[in-house]
Amino acid sequence: MAGFLHKVILSTALTLAGGIYIINLSPAIARDPSLQQFVAQVSVVDAIRSLDGKAYIRAADGQGLGIVSSDQYAAESICNKYGNFGSPYSGTSVLNRYAEYGSPYSNISAFNPRAQKPPVVIFEGGAIFLSKNPKLANRIDPEIFFGVLCR
Repeated sequence: MAGFLHKVILSTALTLAGGIYIINLSPAIARDPSLQQFVAQVSVVDAIRSLDGKAYIRAADGQGLGIVSSDQYAAESICNKYGNFGSPYSGTSVLNRYAEYGSPYSNISAFNPRAQKPPVVIFEGGAIFLSKNPKLANRIDPEIFFGVLCR
């Protein structure tokens, strides 16, 4: 139950951050007021920070796009401005607005508001889209995500 609950809470918090909608909770959670209150109290910031070092990003084409880590010196961290996954100049960085994973025009980009196949943040028990596309359910806006994680 704990893993399932964590997934529901995280998905709900990240969906709220993305400005989409609150996902429907399972009937078991919907009937339990204490669980409803717990879900409502989870902040988006805490949800994102809970992924620090425990998740990774994968593109729709299978390319790994780094480890979700606030460590600015770790080689595979998405917050390392000089690494392959955090540099605004690297072809494998979501933060490179001229490469396919960060371009406002690529269909596999986090920053294209119409992308149908954006990168996915994968964590134990679930995954969520990293996308500016408001029509995708279960997504987190990349600016919020990087703003919290790479502060």
